[in-house]
Amino acid sequence: LEISETVFGVSHQQVEQLSLELGNLFFELNQLKKAKQHYKRALKIGEILHGPENLNRSMTLNNLGAILIDMGKTKKAETKFLQS
Repeated sequence: LEISETVFGVSHQQVEQLSLELGNLFFELNQLKKAKQHYKRALKIGEILHGPENLNRSMTLNNLGAILIDMGKTKKAETKFLQS
């Protein structure tokens, strides 16, 4: 991730993809706070690159919803699922 940020910049598609993959990794490791941070970062980059209506945004919002359910925050999770 650090190399990609240096080479491409912090708002590049490669950085977005790596952030999504790190989010997935930390979700699988049950490190929900770290996963959430990476998904939120990917979401911000994706909105900059692709606008608010894109498939990556939808998938990332869905992933955030799943994390929020695991954290016991069902209302916030519902919001993310509806946004996706």
